[in-house]
Amino acid sequence: MPLTGNIETFHITNVLQLLHNDQKTGILKVTWKDEAIKVYIKEGNIVNATKSHEKNRLGDLLIKHGVINEKQLKECLKASKKNNIPLGKVIVEKEYATNNSLGKIIFKQAENVIFDMFFWEKGEFEYNDKVFSTQGMVIKKINIMRTILEASRRVDEMSVLKKQIPKEDMVFKVSGTVKGGSEIKLNPDEWSVLALIDGKLSVKGIISESINDSFTVYQILNSLISSGYIKEEETLSPLQQATEAFNKLKAVDAKMVRKELDGLGLSRSSILRLILTRIARDSFSPKELLELVEVEAKKIVNPEDKNLITELMRKNQVPFLENILCLLHEKTEKIEDKNLHWAT
Repeated sequence: MPLTGNIETFHITNVLQLLHNDQKTGILKVTWKDEAIKVYIKEGNIVNATKSHEKNRLGDLLIKHGVINEKQLKECLKASKKNNIPLGKVIVEKEYATNNSLGKIIFKQAENVIFDMFFWEKGEFEYNDKVFSTQGMVIKKINIMRTILEASRRVDEMSVLKKQIPKEDMVFKVSGTVKGGSEIKLNPDEWSVLALIDGKLSVKGIISESINDSFTVYQILNSLISSGYIKEEETLSPLQQATEAFNKLKAVDAKMVRKELDGLGLSRSSILRLILTRIARDSFSPKELLELVEVEAKKIVNPEDKNLITELMRKNQVPFLENILCLLHEKTEKIEDKNLHWAT
């Protein structure tokens, strides 16, 4: 039974209820902008869910929960890629984890993907009956009706959370003070989010980097704001950032630029290195620097290059590149959002 439509006229809740009531087995695919979620349903229950354009967080979750260490993860990732075997299966075969312990984490990962889907305002869906392979899956049924109830609760609470954090491009920094002067007491999830707050990464970036789902990140950020641990960073205008960048560039020469780019591990032929070199070399005023950023940002189309910009921003190893990287990051984000808008 093929089933297609959009979630504005036929809400995802109704789609899942229908598949549950009819005890369907197949794959539901929901797409919005450039993202796609696949929900695997067996006899009316969800057994797995995956999200595109999202780094595989299974390894991060396993490390966080103390199931494996980084060395073991690298070993398993290598074997998974070489033999084209799902990561979870490799981990179990190497006896780093049991099916039960792995299943709990994969269950949580799949559950969070489904919850994220309920926050989508628009999107197209397509369901097809299909007997899919469960090879590499650690099967643990997710009850659709309970999931719908929890998702509805999260949607209601998120509307409250977003009153304090209305935009994903907001940037926060550590305040340096705590209300009442009390000792900082945070749980591991809160510490993991606090560690990502550096005065540069936006809320959207924090969600992308965090191993927590978006709802949990919003909860934690609200808690950190209310406790006085963090506050919104005062953002500079693009021209102000360009002026700061230009003034820093005046203190360096071409040789120093090459040396610092080498130190960052950027190969001589990498697109990002070429872009940074051109901006540093050809900027003769803040306005020209800003114009160069506008032009060069359009050449950054590879997701790996975009992720590298974020990584270099966070490391902040080269002060005279700090503002340039921020400008490139902001511009590529705007270009991506604009492209997605036209695509929808």
